[in-house]
Amino acid sequence: MNGDTAMRMIRISLLSVFLGLGACASTVAGNRAGAATCSADAAAALVGQVAPDDATVLSKTGGTIVRRIAPGDPTTRDFRVERVTLTVAEGRVVSASCG
Repeated sequence: MNGDTAMRMIRISLLSVFLGLGACASTVAGNRAGAATCSADAAAALVGQVAPDDATVLSKTGGTIVRRIAPGDPTTRDFRVERVTLTVAEGRVVSASCG
C-alpha cells in the first residue's frame, strides 16, 4: 500500500465516522417554530377525571396532539412539546404528561 492509498483510506474512514455520528444526532431542536407547548401542570390536573374528549384535552393543556394509551402499552420515546399523552384505564385518566 503506498502513501496516497493510505491517505485515501484514512479520509474515507474519517468521513464514515463523522457521517455515522451525524446520524445519531438529535433531530429535535427545542421547541419547533410555531409549535404549541403543552402545559405539564394542566395535563397533571386531568389525572383521576373521566377521560375527556381530545378537544377538551387540547384546550386545557395547550397541546396540539393527543396520544391515548392503556397502562403497559408500548410507546415511542421521542419528545414532542406539543403532545399530551393520556394513560386511560376503565374510562379514567390514570396518568397524563406532556412530550
